[in-house]
Amino acid sequence: MGGARLRGDRVTRLRRAAGQRQVDLAARLGTREQRVGEWERGTQQPHPRQLVALARELQVPPLKLLDVDADDPPLQALRLAAGLTLQEMATASGIAFSTYRRLEVGAVRGAPSPLTLQMLSVALQVAPERVAAAVARSASAPA
Repeated sequence: MGGARLRGDRVTRLRRAAGQRQVDLAARLGTREQRVGEWERGTQQPHPRQLVALARELQVPPLKLLDVDADDPPLQALRLAAGLTLQEMATASGIAFSTYRRLEVGAVRGAPSPLTLQMLSVALQVAPERVAAAVARSASAPA
């Protein structure tokens, strides 16, 4: 599966710059040292809530840990940076899961309605214009 992914090399660099060991970071996050190592090697991806906690511990915005342009991210990256799973996003925005999923993978023709953008904006806690740009970016992203 494609999409926004954690950049393990960035996690490693930021952790080391902060003078932390994997075991220290794991303890702060309430996970195992092995899990942090898997994230750093890119063999596993953190749960969205763990991504947010990881970014907080490393003192960077969550988007800076992902392999996306933080200034022009796709919709999936905004969702991950908000710490939400697909289902949580659909529930929080009041949009049907299947509709939200199609928006995230760029399978919807045309721009979403202003109401849909507003609902997504509230759930993601970002401006509707940023959501509109993220949806457009998702639609133009290679499969």
